[in-house]
Amino acid sequence: MNEVVDVSLPRLSDMGFSIVGIELDNLCNMACTFCPLPIREAPDASLYLSDVKNILDQIAADGTVDLVTFHQFNEPMMYPHIWECIDLAHQRGLRTLLVTNGATLTKRNIDKLLKHSPTMLRISAQYISEEHHNDVRGYKGKFETYLAGIADCIAALIDRPHGIAEVQCDLATQQKIYDWKQKLSVFAGMRDHGDPTIFDSSPITLKPVLAHFLKMIEGRSENFTYDEDQHDRNIKASNEEWRGAFDLAYQLTDTIVIAYKQFINGRRIRDYFPIKYGRCNNSNLAVLANGDVTICCYDYEGFTAIGNIKKDPLRKILADGRPIIENLHKGGRIHCEGCAKCLGSPKRHGAFLRSFRNFIRYGGNNHDRPMPKTEPFGTLRSEG
Repeated sequence: MNEVVDVSLPRLSDMGFSIVGIELDNLCNMACTFCPLPIREAPDASLYLSDVKNILDQIAADGTVDLVTFHQFNEPMMYPHIWECIDLAHQRGLRTLLVTNGATLTKRNIDKLLKHSPTMLRISAQYISEEHHNDVRGYKGKFETYLAGIADCIAALIDRPHGIAEVQCDLATQQKIYDWKQKLSVFAGMRDHGDPTIFDSSPITLKPVLAHFLKMIEGRSENFTYDEDQHDRNIKASNEEWRGAFDLAYQLTDTIVIAYKQFINGRRIRDYFPIKYGRCNNSNLAVLANGDVTICCYDYEGFTAIGNIKKDPLRKILADGRPIIENLHKGGRIHCEGCAKCLGSPKRHGAFLRSFRNFIRYGGNNHDRPMPKTEPFGTLRSEG
């Protein structure tokens, strides 16, 4: 890994990437119905801390992407060196995103979280109703303990000093289908109405449980008071306006929000009918726990692997994978089975229609097409 890298080789932003996800291991303490991890057939794997250092060094040397996250399909706070990883990234001038399901938010871990302070924190709470939580998330612990841990964490983030610039706690809702074209595509079998395993939750149906959760935070915080009027205003705004992947559920401080997250079908990469032509502008590069470098944040088994970072430098891997990456980003005939399914449709006839439409759009030679603009990593703040 000490070989000199040709400076003419492509860099991350040249290939349309704006964030690198490092899967520290492929272990999790949940088995969510909307996540591919429970159906993953890959053996358990874990990166050594030396591997993580090497990856961070290469990202920093690349100089075009400064945001890293430490998950793909795993719970990063189970990794024994997670806090060292965050510190190592910051020492290299990189911003960090920590996404956690919240099940490990003990007092000890909350203290460490505040001390080591990732740049951004996402708490994937999703279900704060006991009625569905354990069934959907495959969680074997006590729901009351789980919810209390997240409330303790948010209260600490409100009251105590830390360096986290942006905190977002997500709650699962079904996709909002407003546009007539989207409604037609659902009717034609070309797309799902969100994830089929997500219960029909909405800002209105979630109000009682969210109000209860916010009052739990109020009882733990010296500086937060629940405002029902704000809650109602956000419900009304969410019902009237399309925001994108996220809608504001509640603003606790200038930097801490609870958001409604609209789910797509999380297992479509396995379950959809494939198409032959398509385009994807995914901007997430991922390094799996076995070292495979994949070009998709939905890829849980290396369907789109273009190399292995334990064997080759990152920029050589990007150069080797350039034809596949550019073809996918520009639009054309799809070469990866996982991409063909992920970009496909839930119904066979829908896949035929989508493939025909995409042939009209992306058929033929795409060499002269420009690479599309790199998409930034999305949060409620970036969408607002």
